[in-house]
Amino acid sequence: MIPESRANMDGLSYPEAHVINLSTITSARVAPKIEVKSEPQARAVILYTSETTGRPKGIQLRHSSPMNEIEGYIGRWGLGAEMVLQQGGMTFNHSLDPTLTGLSNGRCVIVVAKSLRGDPISLAKLVADESITYTKATPPEYAKWLYYGSDYLRRASAWKFAFGGGKHLTTSLAQRLRALEIPSLRLFNSYGPGEITISCHKMEIDHKNEKSTPGNIYPVGHSLPNYSTYIVNKEMRCVPPGVSGEILIGGAGPFIGYLNMDALNEEKLVDNTFAPPEYLDQGWTKAYRTFDRGYLLPGGELVIDGRLDGDTQVKIRGIRMELEDIENTLVETSSGALIQAVVSIRGKENQQLVAFVILAPRFQGDIDAMLTQLKKDLPLPQYMCPAAIVAVDKLALTAHGKVDRRAVDALPLPKATKSSVDSEGSEKLTPTETLLREIWGRVLHEGIVDILSIPSDTDFFMVGGSSVLLVKLQAMIHEELQVTLPLMDLFEHSVLKAMSQKLEAASPTTVIDWEAEITLPKLLMGSGNHEITTPVKQQNLVVVLTGITGFLGKALYRKLISDPAVAHIHAIAVRPRGVGGRTLPSPSPKLTLHDGDLSSPLLGLNENTFSSLSDTADLIIHSAANRSFWDAYSVVREPNVSSTKVLLELASRRRVPIHFLSSGGVMNVGSEPPPNGQQGYVASKWASERLLDCAAQLVGLSTVAHRPNQGHDLPGPTEDWREQIRELVGRMRCVPTECHWDGYMDLVPVKTLAEDMVSNFMSAISGRKVGVIDYLPTMRVTTADFLNVAIDDGSGFERLNLMKWMGRAKREFGFEWFVTAQNAVVGDKEMGMVTQL
Repeated sequence: MIPESRANMDGLSYPEAHVINLSTITSARVAPKIEVKSEPQARAVILYTSETTGRPKGIQLRHSSPMNEIEGYIGRWGLGAEMVLQQGGMTFNHSLDPTLTGLSNGRCVIVVAKSLRGDPISLAKLVADESITYTKATPPEYAKWLYYGSDYLRRASAWKFAFGGGKHLTTSLAQRLRALEIPSLRLFNSYGPGEITISCHKMEIDHKNEKSTPGNIYPVGHSLPNYSTYIVNKEMRCVPPGVSGEILIGGAGPFIGYLNMDALNEEKLVDNTFAPPEYLDQGWTKAYRTFDRGYLLPGGELVIDGRLDGDTQVKIRGIRMELEDIENTLVETSSGALIQAVVSIRGKENQQLVAFVILAPRFQGDIDAMLTQLKKDLPLPQYMCPAAIVAVDKLALTAHGKVDRRAVDALPLPKATKSSVDSEGSEKLTPTETLLREIWGRVLHEGIVDILSIPSDTDFFMVGGSSVLLVKLQAMIHEELQVTLPLMDLFEHSVLKAMSQKLEAASPTTVIDWEAEITLPKLLMGSGNHEITTPVKQQNLVVVLTGITGFLGKALYRKLISDPAVAHIHAIAVRPRGVGGRTLPSPSPKLTLHDGDLSSPLLGLNENTFSSLSDTADLIIHSAANRSFWDAYSVVREPNVSSTKVLLELASRRRVPIHFLSSGGVMNVGSEPPPNGQQGYVASKWASERLLDCAAQLVGLSTVAHRPNQGHDLPGPTEDWREQIRELVGRMRCVPTECHWDGYMDLVPVKTLAEDMVSNFMSAISGRKVGVIDYLPTMRVTTADFLNVAIDDGSGFERLNLMKWMGRAKREFGFEWFVTAQNAVVGDKEMGMVTQL
């Protein structure tokens, strides 16, 4: 204290004050240097996670770990004495980042009052007013700052470092930062669970470059110094770059463990078998299992795919999906119209996706029209498209700056107003459209229908409909209106107006008279007294075959065409090339193709050809059918039962043996199928078998029903089967994913089944045979069996639900297994439709 200061003190007239004159204190009286007693490996901090299970976990970090992380990235990115903003909750692992960044370099940390942490305008103003040079925030936080506080941020000329983390950093956020036009601002992405100490990866993003990044999500960069990253499969073996797997983090970062959670520590902290000797010498022997999914780019940058079983991974109607994928796609597809999207699941029995979105501040235009077009433009599978998109002013965040999904789930769904209905410009709904709309509402989530005006040009699939819900819609129309519409008609006429017109044109469903259904035509009855005049042949056989383009039909054809006893094959009811995705067999001098259809008179044959085949055929094989398992009997009656009557007529003139591909499901029918026509496919097989029995008794035909059937005590999938599925996944470059189907399938190699059936065809020629032949499966597989085999072999491949994947595998890639029986629930187990084959 200089003398003038002493004089000023005396003039304060405050005699009780104690004066300390620093200028008179000698160096000998300075307090000794305090000894640092903390050990590098000792516990430094306990951070509690925001656990949703009700039991937060205490993450114990070492003293050496934050020091390693801070020193590593400060040196790599050239940070100096920064003015740092600390706006996060102190329990969030991100809070260590700005605190240590600011203090360790000898500058300042501006700690935001708790009351202002969630106020984006106040935070943006602080960044500008306090000349903040460094920020660390989650992308949702940055999005709010930019939405509400961009005017303040534009004058934050001191802002140099914007670090993100905690959520995917997208190109749309980078574009909005670029729009601030702050020359000194640099953008960084980062990644790291709290358990590995703040961040293990960081990367500078060239946000001033308008070029998009694959998937519109930025990588998180390379490992920081003294961190190591491994991408492993289920067997904890490293996978090549580009292949997705679980992310393991080793080196100096992994934590000591969770406080008082030994069992969980054993699961999450594993021995690092990949650690180099220099890491082991430092005592860095453990790796942390993140249970995050990601892959490495060729340059070593890490890309985060999501969670192995993530916080935003959900299962709806049997299909797993990542809500974040949908949210990111919504924002990117909006071309700047949206700055944020959060998807919520609504409903219990009929779950639907609803997206809540925040519009860009400068969006000018018709909001409803933009959101309607956005739904149409989404490059997502139909089952991932939200049933409704709702614009909101703001979305709640947690104390850690992440979206509060519980709060979003509690947001009320708006109601469509009369004005919004009128604004659609659609005419008033007809009585049929109004009635059908009400049925839609019961099939879908009623709250979703209430959001939307549902004019007559609304597509069922654009308001949350799916193939499974279409089956339920078909059943409800049948139950309430006594009208049966083919499932394909509903699929092809999914718009309300078109569906209503199909409904009006349909005839009411009548009670089925099964006695009449299984009565032989009079033409057949009149042929019962004739004697067989054509001798039985063992060679030079002429075969009439239906279903040559089908999965089993192809295998039967290959076996028959190679049989020396077969002179010629007439394939009838062959639809034109490409119809139904089927391909025709290669030309052969032993093969004649006859165009036609199972539902056409005489199966599409003209009378002369039909008569000629009646005179020359030695064997008839009926393997074709409409295999729409969900349609009612009235829908499949013509192709499946009337076709059998036509072939019985073809066989009756010369008593030609006829073999019919039936179904083991017939055994479950009982005395007769239900009169309302449900389970139409199996009912049609039952009716055809009864017709065969009548023809055998009254006309003297040799008739045999061939039933691929259900097995008992079957083994599970073999390693040979697993290897075939893996090989198919590679060839198809397509992975089967969960669909709405849950249950099991009994399988037999299709080649084996075809060989056994053709052997039985030939042995039956030597004499009159009547009855049923069963074919048993060799193994049973479930949905999980398919998925578990394929999951490790399809990284980066197209995804297709299991049923469609199997159809494609059969048609195009030589799938080798025939389903002899299935027991499936489509949809959830309580509300789903059940089918047996």
